[in-house]
Amino acid sequence: MRTPSDAAPATSTPAAAWARAATFALAVAALASGAGPARAGAPLPDLTTSVADVEVERDANVTPGDVAEGCASATTGVDLLRFSTFSHNEGAADLLLGDPMCPNCATMPGASCGNPAFHCSPAGGHGHGHYTNYATYELLDAEQNVVAVGGKLGFCLLDTFCEGGAVPRFDSCDFQGLSAGCTDEYAYTLGCQYIEVTGLPDGAYTLRVTVDPLDEIAESDESNNAALEPVSLGPHVEPDVALAGTTVRLAALPSGATRLRLAAEAGGPLDLPSAGLAPTQGGATLAVADAGAPGSGLAFDLPADGWEALGRPPGADGWRFRGGKDGPCRRARLGPRGLRARCEGPGLALPAEGVLDVVFTSGGEKRYCVRFGGKERRNDARRLERVKAAIAACPS
Repeated sequence: MRTPSDAAPATSTPAAAWARAATFALAVAALASGAGPARAGAPLPDLTTSVADVEVERDANVTPGDVAEGCASATTGVDLLRFSTFSHNEGAADLLLGDPMCPNCATMPGASCGNPAFHCSPAGGHGHGHYTNYATYELLDAEQNVVAVGGKLGFCLLDTFCEGGAVPRFDSCDFQGLSAGCTDEYAYTLGCQYIEVTGLPDGAYTLRVTVDPLDEIAESDESNNAALEPVSLGPHVEPDVALAGTTVRLAALPSGATRLRLAAEAGGPLDLPSAGLAPTQGGATLAVADAGAPGSGLAFDLPADGWEALGRPPGADGWRFRGGKDGPCRRARLGPRGLRARCEGPGLALPAEGVLDVVFTSGGEKRYCVRFGGKERRNDARRLERVKAAIAACPS
């Protein structure tokens, strides 16, 4: 997986280039405009994409290299829509790009690479080769007009992880590709992995990520290369999600504490992939109360950094919380049909019978602070925070 430093500059010696010449010829043959006609009946790769870790970062700082690459307008004071992108090869064949055959891009900015699909970054940029036209990042307004674009260019396509027994074959920026059944990840922490949204009005938008936008790669399916993700800029509070309590069990522990086990049903399918129900973006609060006794009940805070998606984003089949910092709640699982939770501690008391109200709140009334980039912010001041950011007590 690439590092936040945006990877070291990739270079290739003449000897290495000649050693890979035969494979490079195959890589060129796999590229369209192309790529020349594929052999009849030959298996092909199939690129799809997905998006995760969507967040808005206000008043951000970026490196001078990002500005030189055309990703941001300034190194300070910019607003960014950050996100991670995943390229999946769901086809029957590997996607083979081969050796970029680039010179030392740090000392030869803008130079051509031996592999015509690559070129060196510009002067002052990140100092490595870029794959031309691999992906586009666009932000659409409510009328589906493109109002902002990202400047990210692919630089290293490799097998970050594989599924279904697929065997990874590409693990180096010196020889690139994407094996069948494998996924390449560009994390939101990388340079230029964002769209600048400075000056855009608050409102609802759509993030559109497209891989191989010019159809230069021969694929078995050219119609599935885009992913859409709803995005909200500006203050936003998600509505509570009311669940029907079905079973609740209290058990005494040897330590003298009490353990609560809860199962609650949803009144209908929960739209879990949406930003409104992504606990990693805002944390959550689980409240359990006796419907017949106003003022009674328990509330449990579930911070943002304890959740993980069940399934591949953005179509996650639920969220699992494994708490370690938030007091009584240690485990919770939110799925399309409801929620199961286990919390323990002194003083837990609920009626043995009666109607229970269970409310799951994503963000909204929850208050916590995070620190990143040398700044501390509350989640009520910013809707989205970095996943895995350290959570701290908010200053009074």
